Formats: sequence, structure tokens, C-alpha cells
Amino acid sequence: MQQQFKYYLKLIFNTSIGIFLFILFFQPFGATFKNVDHLIVFFAGFSGIVFILNSLCLIGLPAIFTKALKIGKWEVGPPFSINALIVILNSVAFSFYLRYVGKTPINFNTVIQIVLILLSSVLILRLIFIIKYQKEHIESYKTKLNRRDVDQDESGQPDTITLFSENKTEKLKLELSNLYYIKSADNYIEIYYKDHENIEKKLLRNTLKNIETSLKDYDNFIRCHRTFIVNLNHIDKISKNYKGNYLKVSDVHEEIPVSRHYLLKVQETIENLE
Repeated sequence: MQQQFKYYLKLIFNTSIGIFLFILFFQPFGATFKNVDHLIVFFAGFSGIVFILNSLCLIGLPAIFTKALKIGKWEVGPPFSINALIVILNSVAFSFYLRYVGKTPINFNTVIQIVLILLSSVLILRLIFIIKYQKEHIESYKTKLNRRDVDQDESGQPDTITLFSENKTEKLKLELSNLYYIKSADNYIEIYYKDHENIEKKLLRNTLKNIETSLKDYDNFIRCHRTFIVNLNHIDKISKNYKGNYLKVSDVHEEIPVSRHYLLKVQETIENLE
């Protein structure tokens, strides 16, 4: 809250200075003073009006009427009602100030000039709030992405996997990308993997069910048949012949069968990968 107060106060001060400089250089209202110092002081009065009334509208009223002046769902920065109030109050104050302090006649053209100047200042304020919101939104989005990347790094899958025999006497440690598929062979499993550009086979005494359990935390492996588990990253396509559906795995001549029980899941998984 204190940070927002400081931000609003700084914005109001800069707006007041901007109004002062604009009126000083362009002198849109035709006010004349014989003494230049008096003229500068007179112009400074406009910035004083802006500072006081904008502080009231942007800081005072929202602090008092919190519920009534809360920011709407589609609004960025102060509510549009506050912006309208800023233009109305400042326009009335400018008119009285010109008439009774500057001794300047108020006509329709003067009122239009006042309204346009104040409306422009409000639009600039609105643009500043939108830019600030977009910047904060982008930073927030970047933070979420970085946090998600960190979470993935902390809880993501390792790059290697170790497959054990049932009695833990044998093991095979592989890079995940090098493991192609695993095939059941009675009381053994055949592990097909790449080693120095060649597809090798390792035999371990274990069941495919045990191996499937050990692979449950790895998203890139799928059971496609009662005798096969395949690495999704190496599947080229799913095809069909007179024997039924099968998978074509890169660098492997063997056709990996897909049973009816697993067919739908395999098809959906492959489609989601594309």
C-alpha cells in the first residue's frame, strides 16, 4: 500500500509539472501579466490545482470509499469514474482560477481548451497505467515460467535409467534416449538399446510387469502388447498388416505388435506427440 501511495504521488507530481510546462510554453488561455514573474507564478497555480485535486481523486477518495471506488474487472489503474472526476473537478477549478485570478474572460473556446488539456493528461495517465500493468504482467509471466522450469528441473525425469534383474544381482544402466524397447521372453526380458550406433540386446532375469512398474515415473514409455514396452521417442509410425497393428521403431527391423487391448491408448498417445 505504501509503495502504491508513493507511485501515485510521484505520478501526480509529474503530471502537475507537465501541465505547468505545457501552459508556460504554449500559453493557451491568453492570460497576460506585465511582470513575467507574476505570469510564471500564475501558471504554476494550474499545476498546484492539478496536484491537489489529483491527489484527492487518486489517493484520498479511494482510501475513504474503498468499496465504491474499487477497480473493475476490465479496468487497469484507477476506475474510469475517477478519471471522469479528475477532468470535471480540474475543468471547474481551472475556469474559476482563470476568471477570478487571471482576470481572463471565460468563453466556449476557453472551456474546450481546458477540457482537452485535462482530458489529454488523463489519457496519458491511463496509458502509463496500461504500460505499467503490461510490464508487470510480462514480468509475472516470466517469473511463473522460470518457476515452472525450476520445478521441472527439481522434479523432472533423470537422463539415465537403471534396470535390474529380479534378484538385483545384474543391472543395466542406460541413457533414456538409448533405450528403444523391452521384450518379454518367458522368465527373462530382452532390453534393446543403442550402443555406439548399433542396436544391442541385453538379457536380464525379470518379468515385464516388474519392469513396467519400475518405468511408471517415466512418461516416454508405453506398454503396447503383453510382451512389449516401447520408448515413444523412437516410434516412427503405427501401421497395420494382415497380422494386425504394429509399431515401426527407428533403427529397428523388428515390427513391434500392438494388441487390441492397448491399441486405443497407443494411438491417442502417438497423436498427442505429433
